[in-house]
Amino acid sequence: MLVLVIFLSSYAYAACYDTDGGINYKQKGTCKDTNNTEGSDSCMTWGLVEYYCIHNGCAAQIRTCEKCQDGVCLSKEADDVQQVNKAPIVNFLIMAIPGKTEVAFKVEASDPEGQMVVYTIDFGDGNKASNKPYISHDYKTNGTFKATVTARDSDGQATTISKEFTIEPQKMVEAPKKQESKTTESQSEDKKGFFRKIIDFFKNLF
Repeated sequence: MLVLVIFLSSYAYAACYDTDGGINYKQKGTCKDTNNTEGSDSCMTWGLVEYYCIHNGCAAQIRTCEKCQDGVCLSKEADDVQQVNKAPIVNFLIMAIPGKTEVAFKVEASDPEGQMVVYTIDFGDGNKASNKPYISHDYKTNGTFKATVTARDSDGQATTISKEFTIEPQKMVEAPKKQESKTTESQSEDKKGFFRKIIDFFKNLF
């Protein structure tokens, strides 16, 4: 069984994206890097040309395949090697404080295969930032917004997470009400009660 690897020129300096996630003989993919190197998986008379990313650039390998159709190996050779790239893992936290239009963001992005990960935060108000693990953004106004993080590894696999949050005005806390002064009637009753106690006291003296 023959596997011939072909390294394409200038791959070491490019960022690369592969639509089938790496070496995947069961799915047709297209590889493209920022050096404008591009190739799609295709069939030859005796095998499959499989394009994939390596070191941030496109490379290709030729693999024997008894039955190949439209860039996909349909025979048992497709089961021998499956190096499908996994998408990045993203944790995305948002902290909005009532009364403040400035919102804090925290992003953690990593790749299961240890590839370099780049990500973009779309704040949902027309502004964006890239590769900032801790960042604050001032929305200038209250309201409900949706922020989105898109993380992509060097093979082009992407993970997107969106979270909706609301910036609220600060809630006013009412001061405890002072105890209302007694009404004139109650004051009068208190006075009557006081005089009754005095009268009773004098009665008991005799």
